[in-house]
Amino acid sequence: MRVEHRELARAIRCLPERFTDRLPDRALQRISIAASGGQWQQVLDDLIGSLHAHNQPVTAEERDQLRAALEALSLPTGPLHDLDMRH
Repeated sequence: MRVEHRELARAIRCLPERFTDRLPDRALQRISIAASGGQWQQVLDDLIGSLHAHNQPVTAEERDQLRAALEALSLPTGPLHDLDMRH
């Protein structure tokens, strides 16, 4: 369980880096602060919300990573349906 938790933490901490070219610095800073504090739900909520608010599409791989993180934390995946998909 500890290894899984560490892997999940590392994966969530790395997620915001994938979107540096698509989100404003202010949003990324807020997300990074939450990540450094281990506030995983806040990271995912802010990241998904910012992508949606700024009409930034995600790839299928990015969506799958976000879904896996949400599911690992037993959080609803419904917000992913609002994201635009990059083709």
